[in-house]
Amino acid sequence: MSAAEPGMASAVTSSTTLQLRPVGGPHGEVWTAELADGLVSVYGPDGHLVLMLPSEEATKHVRFQRDLIHGRTIRVMVLEGLKALTFKASKEDTQALLHWLPQRDRAEREQEVRMYGVALILLGAAHLLFQDLLEWRWGLAFVGVGAAAVVWPRWKVYALNGVMLGCAGLALLFVAAPVTAAQQLRLMYTALGSLLLLWAIQQFSLLSAHHRLRTLYDAHRASLSTGERHHSRLVQVVAVCAILFAVVFGCYAGGLYWAARTGGAALGDLVIFGGLSVLMVFSGVVLFLRRYPPYLEAKITAQMLIVVAVLYAWGLAAGFAQGMPFAFSRGILAAGLLTFEQPYVWAPLIVLVLLFDRWFVTAVEREVHREI
Repeated sequence: MSAAEPGMASAVTSSTTLQLRPVGGPHGEVWTAELADGLVSVYGPDGHLVLMLPSEEATKHVRFQRDLIHGRTIRVMVLEGLKALTFKASKEDTQALLHWLPQRDRAEREQEVRMYGVALILLGAAHLLFQDLLEWRWGLAFVGVGAAAVVWPRWKVYALNGVMLGCAGLALLFVAAPVTAAQQLRLMYTALGSLLLLWAIQQFSLLSAHHRLRTLYDAHRASLSTGERHHSRLVQVVAVCAILFAVVFGCYAGGLYWAARTGGAALGDLVIFGGLSVLMVFSGVVLFLRRYPPYLEAKITAQMLIVVAVLYAWGLAAGFAQGMPFAFSRGILAAGLLTFEQPYVWAPLIVLVLLFDRWFVTAVEREVHREI
């Protein structure tokens, strides 16, 4: 049995027994998991001991999942290449297991909640400063919710944050800009509404058992760090893609600049692709040089490339409608950006980014598990 890490002591001091039914197992088959102080013992349907793990190690092997077919499940991955043990779980089972695992330091949790609270206060301040463009009532609401998170830093505040951001995002997407408003204003409302909607989904995800388990594992992994440099193939692939796209964007911007000298190119795409080239170079260098795998930065970089690709595709589609789909000097990306206000553009883009995010999280977990 391993001793608990400082600041990560298990909240369970007495034995708790869970009755778990395996997914795909014979009807009526029941496995038993005994959660003792710092140790879990899993017994098969015949009562024989199958698995025993200390709580610190369990954060590496246990995954919480949820789908429409099986509902809540607890997945235990013992070794790479071996079939994982997957059990149907009730909300009470999930909460009991979370309560048994080592707990994050309270000051750490409160600092994270306060950080999001400050971000909401800044968002509200922007609404109050730019009342000609944004609704001041939403500004007061954001400031109030953010202040509540700073004063009362509890993880349940994420639910209030998500509801507030989701309502504001939907209002910007469907209500804020009248049909007679300038196209630039409608584009701004659509982009801001999409970002707020993604932020709302992220806040709700912080309430999930899966996120809480992942943060426990990250804290445990950091406590065992030896200061050595860690490499991630996933991050390196994203970094290489960022550098390659930086070269492509740079060449594209160079071609636009050459065309602009004769007055035959749109300056919008020239500025956008030039800026993207510099940004991708910076992102690739950061991803390569970080000591620990910067998964968050890699995910944001990949999402940015997805957004550029989708908007460029819509720009090509707009060109097809005008009879000149491949005339790059006309500003293909700018044309795609101008279509972003349409629901058939921003809605699939949000879904695509969310699907990528889900895949990326799974890929990170698979990579981390291989390191065990």
